[in-house]
Amino acid sequence: MPLIPYDEGFLKQNGYVYQTHEVGGHTLLIIKNYVLPAYYTPSVVDLLVKIPPGYPMTPLDMFWVYPEVRLINGNCYPPCADVFEDNLSIRWQRFSRHYQWRSGIDSLQSHLMAINGVLKKAS
Repeated sequence: MPLIPYDEGFLKQNGYVYQTHEVGGHTLLIIKNYVLPAYYTPSVVDLLVKIPPGYPMTPLDMFWVYPEVRLINGNCYPPCADVFEDNLSIRWQRFSRHYQWRSGIDSLQSHLMAINGVLKKAS
């Protein structure tokens, strides 16, 4: 399933470098060189978003990063980010975050805004 035109336009308009892969009915979107807030190490990762069948009516949920990140203050994992999953032969760190999905309103853009909010709060 390719990206819907709205999401593809958003990614291109904002200069994201990305790849998509089809795995088990899901589209795996990898945003390359995603910059994290200063209190993470490393400061740049690849960000994975799993887009399920039925999206955008079916919600986006959670996100993954590679390589794994830690908080600089204490060298520990961010809250709820200590589980790892293999996708595309890479060990991804999962950030288990859930929020209310508003079908017909929310999109990849709002999901990335939520991700940015989560990353800023984890310090």
